[in-house]
Amino acid sequence: MRPQSPRVSGVRASAASFFRGCGEAVVLTLVCVSPWALGGVEPGAVFCLFVGVAVLLALWAARMLCDGALTWEHSPVGLGLVGLFLFGVLQLVPLPPQILGWVSPTTASLADQLLPKIPEQLPFDGGTAVAPLPAGATISLHPAATRAALVRLLAVSLLFAAVRNNAASPAALRRLAVVAIVNGFSLALFAIVQFFAAPPNTVYWTYPVLNNNFGPFINHDHFPFFLNLCVGLGGGLLLALRHSRGGDAGGQGDKGVRAWLARPLELLNTPAALWACLALALMASSVALSMSRGGILSLVGALVAFLAVRLVRAGRVFRPEAGLLIGAAAFGLLVWFGLDPVKARLGTMWQGAALEDPRWPLWWDALHAVKDFPFFGTGYGTFLDVDLMYSTHLEDLSEGWENAHNDYLEALVEGGAVRLLLSLLVIALVYRQGLRALRRFKGRSAYGLVLGTLFAFTTVVLHSFVDFGLHVQAIAVLTTVVAAHLCALGAPGGEFRTAAALGSARPSTGTGVFRFGGLAPLAGAVILLALGGILCVQGWRWARAYSLEVAARDQVGQTDADGDDHRLALLEAAAQTTPEQARLHLLAGQAYWDAYEARLALVEQEDRARAAVQTILAAAPLPGRPPLPGLPVGVSSVAAAAKSRLARGYLTPALRHYLLARDLDPLTPKPHVRIAAGLEWLGH
Repeated sequence: MRPQSPRVSGVRASAASFFRGCGEAVVLTLVCVSPWALGGVEPGAVFCLFVGVAVLLALWAARMLCDGALTWEHSPVGLGLVGLFLFGVLQLVPLPPQILGWVSPTTASLADQLLPKIPEQLPFDGGTAVAPLPAGATISLHPAATRAALVRLLAVSLLFAAVRNNAASPAALRRLAVVAIVNGFSLALFAIVQFFAAPPNTVYWTYPVLNNNFGPFINHDHFPFFLNLCVGLGGGLLLALRHSRGGDAGGQGDKGVRAWLARPLELLNTPAALWACLALALMASSVALSMSRGGILSLVGALVAFLAVRLVRAGRVFRPEAGLLIGAAAFGLLVWFGLDPVKARLGTMWQGAALEDPRWPLWWDALHAVKDFPFFGTGYGTFLDVDLMYSTHLEDLSEGWENAHNDYLEALVEGGAVRLLLSLLVIALVYRQGLRALRRFKGRSAYGLVLGTLFAFTTVVLHSFVDFGLHVQAIAVLTTVVAAHLCALGAPGGEFRTAAALGSARPSTGTGVFRFGGLAPLAGAVILLALGGILCVQGWRWARAYSLEVAARDQVGQTDADGDDHRLALLEAAAQTTPEQARLHLLAGQAYWDAYEARLALVEQEDRARAAVQTILAAAPLPGRPPLPGLPVGVSSVAAAAKSRLARGYLTPALRHYLLARDLDPLTPKPHVRIAAGLEWLGH
């Protein structure tokens, strides 16, 4: 290959550095904006996050082309995420009945009981309903839900790989910590103001929610999930500021820091550290004010664990003056806001009220499911179906729990022992890389940043025992970025990861770094763009279907026939946009069924009115006019024709949607009931 001139190499290096900087800006934007969009749980917000990941991948592809080589840094955590993804793909592979019965006998038995051997024939030559992802031949009980979960896992894996290979360095981690502490402070301030000023169960003073919300999150347990991550990153930034004042995270050479750390009043002379302490105090008080016991315990548990490890390894903890100042300020804020509700909430843990928590029967039922699906699980994203099948705590079987409120137990149910072991392996590998980074940066300012990042990751690990925060996109994004930084800084050569090195057109290769030339960068760029396109298309489909569903929901109050037909058209369009969603088919089927029954009642009412008129005319005909003996036959034929039209226009689509919902998700009870009600119209 012909060598390039220094000028060309410099231009390419500058371009690669520019794309790397743009990628980091995209990551920080995702971290900042996602929690404000109701935690990123709405399909529209998910679509925007997918677009952000796609943009990040496009910038990675552009940098790859500028570099002229495909450079890949080996990451055990990345391989673990790939393993989780491939295992989910395995759950979607159609298997012969004999193999399925051997791999997952309970799944094969359920398919035999709940799904017909021969598809039902719809009336009026409507054919058969063919589902795009039918259940019955896969390990997953609900293949469409598993595929949706895999798309989200793919987005997380790609985000991890992009940050790990392009946007992770000590300087980038410092910028992430600054953004996290500013964003966390803003979220805490907003949440406290909304808590006292807005009506209950209302977000942004406008949008009603079903749960006890706090801040912009629709569930009060998710707010501390995100804020604890910000607290950890902010604490790491404070430790880094301590080192910049002349001390280190290890407690050696702290003559320069003793002047302001040993005497807290001297913090007035260090505005950055002072503002960091005040922000951390407000964030800690907001976590307590959220009334989330899991959030409070995970924050305290992570702090106790880190202090214990520090005491065992170094014989002493960090100088406590700044921590005491933060704790005192947080306690003072709680006293000002009102400490009694927090005390009452925490008191439930040792007064016996915690034993009445609905999580306990939920977990007990889930453990029964584990016995029937021990190794390969029920399929990613299928916990709601499992809860409906095994529930002993639900009064209404039309609604269940979508999550187990314990991510480890949910992993065991949905993926069996294989997925749980893979998940624990990923967590252990992140800790291993983080501890390597601590050893590598000991005595430097980055030590505090890495320690704070490990603290943030630990709060997620602990909180996941009692909640499902990682299913919230904003929390998943920040957790993924945190893990990517830990893995990058703990990898061989992590201490040399700088903006210049990451943006260089010819990065130096080392242990675990693979570099491929030729057509490899072009192929890699095409693959990245294709993966980003897949995410965007899938996110758009979800967002479009949800917007149509919301529009149809707004038509519920319309009593005229035109409004009813418009609602049916919207639900039909939503079901066609995402035909793999059983829930939309169920909504559309119910709407068609209700329309059929309402119109049938009108036809029968008109038929009775005609019959009554004919009876009167037959009994007392008008003067000069003979009786009309043939009229009853005419009235009956009119009614029969009208009923046939209604059955063709409304009952047939209703049954089609119910059959699709049943075939996509056979564990949902309602389609079976409706199919049984319309059994006389079906063939086979």
